[in-house]
Amino acid sequence: MSQDHREIRHLLGAYLLGGLEPADRDVFEAHLPDCPSCRDELSRSASLPGLLRRAAPTVPQPPDELAAAADARQHRLLAQLTARRLRRRRRTLLGVVAAAVLAAALVVTPPLLRPPATTATAAVIELRPATSGAAGTGTALLDPRPWGTSVTLTATGLPATGPFTLEITDRSGGHERAASWGTTADGHVQVTGATSVTPQSISRIQVVGPDGVITQSP
Repeated sequence: MSQDHREIRHLLGAYLLGGLEPADRDVFEAHLPDCPSCRDELSRSASLPGLLRRAAPTVPQPPDELAAAADARQHRLLAQLTARRLRRRRRTLLGVVAAAVLAAALVVTPPLLRPPATTATAAVIELRPATSGAAGTGTALLDPRPWGTSVTLTATGLPATGPFTLEITDRSGGHERAASWGTTADGHVQVTGATSVTPQSISRIQVVGPDGVITQSP
């Protein structure tokens, strides 16, 4: 149970007895929809105010010592509620100040110190069977990175025997191995690999098994 939750839960008794200030009542009622335990406790305790009112005429007036103790408890409760309100307001104020400082830092940061904006987006490449008799198909998601490309392969129809590799060919004819894996029980695989070749420089993507190319990009 978080510190905030414990503080709000302490408001339940005063809420039942109608002793909360409007701000605290709003905080407690806003908390209820998201907290099953507080709702359950409120439901179980809902009859207490009525029972206390019905029992009040039969309760003898407390002696002066008990009245003083009751007053002291009431003052302590009010002091606790006030302290909790102050802590909440202090956290809210600190959050506002931090947001303002961050906004100011963003405004005054020289353009040369800001990270360059990027509009690069991932591309999906379809993979088709390498031969007319092959069954392998899939897709390759090419996600641009500062160091090259993250390649997420999803393929089906792979042969029963591995191992397999994901091979990348660039436009100059160079080759890189982006990933490798073993046999899969159902011929389906999803694996993420990496290559230093940028997406715009990739000319071909191939999945290779023990007997050669299984599926590849057009």
